[in-house]
Amino acid sequence: MSSAFLLSYTNIPSGTVEHISREVQMDVQLSRQMFTGIKADITKVGGISPAVFHMTHSFASGSQMLPPYSLAAAFATNRVFMNGNVDNDGSVSGRFHYGWAPESARHTTKVQTQTTADPGQSMLQLEHDWKGNDFSINLKTVNPSFLDGEFSAVSIAHYLQSVTPTLALGLEAIWQKPPSTAGPEETTLSYVARYVQPTWIASAQLSPQGVLGACFWKKLSAKVEAGVECQLIKAFGPMGQSKTEGTTTIAAKYDYLHSTLRGQLDTKGKLQCLFEKRLSGAVSLTFAATLDHFKNNATVGLGVNLEMYYFTKYL
Repeated sequence: MSSAFLLSYTNIPSGTVEHISREVQMDVQLSRQMFTGIKADITKVGGISPAVFHMTHSFASGSQMLPPYSLAAAFATNRVFMNGNVDNDGSVSGRFHYGWAPESARHTTKVQTQTTADPGQSMLQLEHDWKGNDFSINLKTVNPSFLDGEFSAVSIAHYLQSVTPTLALGLEAIWQKPPSTAGPEETTLSYVARYVQPTWIASAQLSPQGVLGACFWKKLSAKVEAGVECQLIKAFGPMGQSKTEGTTTIAAKYDYLHSTLRGQLDTKGKLQCLFEKRLSGAVSLTFAATLDHFKNNATVGLGVNLEMYYFTKYL
């Protein structure tokens, strides 16, 4: 009985440090999905099972963040994922994921690259995920270089461990090693925690440098979710005086039969709304609006997405 209890107790998925607050920051909040102006996406998805390939042509006008045109392509199987993107300015980015054990997804190696004409914006990131029964480890290094006879990079390590069926604790370590002519080394350590219940999730991240972040997610009903995020940052002035700044963001998500509505309000006076409506199986519309009360500024965005599917399956 003791061995069976130990096996069930240690078989507790912990999640990852990178997605410690995924339910709030990625599922409910809409900051990462906001846009301005007009955009249109034309996507073709096809393949021969289990391989899937899709290509997207994206057009945008009146946006300061989206390029006028970009082409994206992705290919995925049970073991491999590849994604590439190129825009009209010549910026090229790509990702490659390889699962060493796709049936359990325990080890995954990732490579991410970006090249651009803007100085200092090109990037190379090497990463590896290790997911155990009750823990997860992530190691990554950004822009590793051995030029000038020395090693320089930004290296990040994540570790998250389930200590009970509902509580997971972890660490985030960041080591910045710039070239000797650019400055000294810096090391930071953060502590994370995640507490899970059937209808709500709480998470927090604390850095000794004076940064505290906390998120709370709640499942209000089968179609309604809400989340709150609080951030406190302690900054130091040139004369050594300290100043604490905080921001609180409240967001909600409503799922209807063929549409999704998200709303968000923060203590900086910014109100945001994102409405997604699927008109048919292939066409969907997206409306985005932002009203900044403190800056007396408002922006809107309208998007159209067309998806076409072509699949072949061999029995």
